[in-house]
Amino acid sequence: MNLTNNVWWFFFPLKGLLLKDTINSISNPIFHDATIISREQIEEILPILDSNNSTENDSNNIIYLFEDDFDVYLAIKRTGIIPIPDGSKPELLKNAAARAYEISALLTIVYFEWNGHKGTCGLLEQLHRYNKTIMAYNFESKGFNIHLSDPITNIIETPEDYLEFTHSEITDLLNSERYVELSTIIINYRYISSQLRSTVILSVLRLSSAIHSLDYSSQILGCVTAIEILFSEQGDGFDLIKKRVRALVGQMYDSLSVEDVFNARHLFVHKGTSIDDQSIALKAIKLAIEVLIYYSKSTQKGITSKKQMSEYLDVIYTANKYALNWNHNLLEN
Repeated sequence: MNLTNNVWWFFFPLKGLLLKDTINSISNPIFHDATIISREQIEEILPILDSNNSTENDSNNIIYLFEDDFDVYLAIKRTGIIPIPDGSKPELLKNAAARAYEISALLTIVYFEWNGHKGTCGLLEQLHRYNKTIMAYNFESKGFNIHLSDPITNIIETPEDYLEFTHSEITDLLNSERYVELSTIIINYRYISSQLRSTVILSVLRLSSAIHSLDYSSQILGCVTAIEILFSEQGDGFDLIKKRVRALVGQMYDSLSVEDVFNARHLFVHKGTSIDDQSIALKAIKLAIEVLIYYSKSTQKGITSKKQMSEYLDVIYTANKYALNWNHNLLEN
């Protein structure tokens, strides 16, 4: 049993994305400690994996896993000890899984918006789906009819519809003007303070889960929770959170349907009113994405904590409120 401190790669199947180029990025990861590889690149990687003192059984397991129907993998690099002598689950695995969820969540959000909200990518385990099946039966005519809906999921499952990208196109999209701050927060550990980064990551993870949810009520609840994570201090009500959102997005507040989204969330949580309207769920996702992008850009103002960000936005809101009143008084005089 090898208990030395080794470099390990963890591979997580990623659905909805297709890698067009054949460059093996294991030696030069596009996310510093993580990268994306295709199934076609496995033949190049297997000799490297097999040479790491693998047993014959290990090699057979590796080949079996990689020959399954997965087109793309999210590969996470970690250094540590596996296996653990006492047989417990290694912290290394938990750490790699957490990192996979961070990067996958970023890709989920960016590609969902880039693809016109028609579908996105995600880890295989995030692929939830269901069909609505209803059977109608007439006892007089002895006739019946079956109504079967299409599978409901936001992760693209059909290979013909996969989002096709090269490594450079992935990094170009993430580094574009719209996404660069959000992407850098997730990818670069030291881009902002660890406390503020943790806040953004928690919000990103919650929003990603909302996008993968199967019903509109859960999507709305998840999106508002993602926003709440960014703005809420202990004891803060939703009126205060909405003021901070207004200070952040400015004139876009009404066009982002903030009041409609928060009201839908209120009716669902406090009155049990389920949401059957896809449009309001999509508005909630659009709002949460926009807030995250604006919030990420605002982290470059020297702010180091969520509390400082909230205080900054409270000042902005108050200043804007008094400015409007001042201009109004000038017009009256």
